[in-house]
Formats: sequence, C-alpha cells, structure tokens
Amino acid sequence: MSESETQLERPIFGGKVAFALGLALIFGMSVVSVLAFQDEPRRTSLEKLENPTAVGDPVTATVPLKADQPLVTVHGEPMFAGPADKHRELELYKAGADDSGKVLLYHLLKRGDLTPELWVRVGDQEYAQLLEKPARPTQPQTQP
Repeated sequence: MSESETQLERPIFGGKVAFALGLALIFGMSVVSVLAFQDEPRRTSLEKLENPTAVGDPVTATVPLKADQPLVTVHGEPMFAGPADKHRELELYKAGADDSGKVLLYHLLKRGDLTPELWVRVGDQEYAQLLEKPARPTQPQTQP
C-alpha cells in the first residue's frame, strides 16, 4: 500500500467535532426561532415608540366659521382660534389633548425653549394659536 492510499482510508480528524458544532448551531438557531415566535404577541407591549413632535399627526381641528365659537375646550375652558401660522412639524411638541381627546395640543419650540402658548393643527403645516378670548378681526381705520 502506498502512502496516499492509507491517508484516504483514515478518518478525517475533527469530523465528529464539526458534526457536533453543526448540530449545536442548528439547535441554537431553532431555540432562538421558537423564542421569537412566542414573543411576537407581546411585541406591542414591549416595544412602544412615541414621537413627541407633530410629525405624522393626521388630526386637524376644523376652525369654526364664526370667531365667537370655541375651537376646543381645555380643562373645561373654551379656547378660540387665533391667527394661523405656518410652522415646521419639528417645531411643535405635543402638550396633550383637548377635553374630547380628539384634538392634539402643541407647544411651539422657539430659540431652544418651549413656549407656554398652546397651538392646534388646522392644516398642512399650518397651526393656530389658542386664545382664551375670541380674536377680534382687525378693521382698517378710515380717516375722515
């Protein structure tokens, strides 16, 4: 017998070790898969994402036609729509909701600080400041 024939007949060193490592890998992956499958129903309670800004909020308030009608009620107090301004959604941070819970209220971020005024979304990137009293329309002054 030649030397090359004897090497082919000998068992490969580490064959059993490689087989055992392969089985351990398959077993480990199946355990992880089973645990992930069992954890899927609890995902909503485990993972909760909150965005503190107005980005992606679809809720808009409908501004009443008459200026003396309140837009929303906050803590039992009627609040009226002030003049609407265009703001980026990233500038407004959620402050809560009105008494009905349907309309979101925001604080405006100016120069790194949140303003105490409350704002309501009334359109696409358009927000109205909430006032305690109805805004009076400005009338042009006529000179005699």
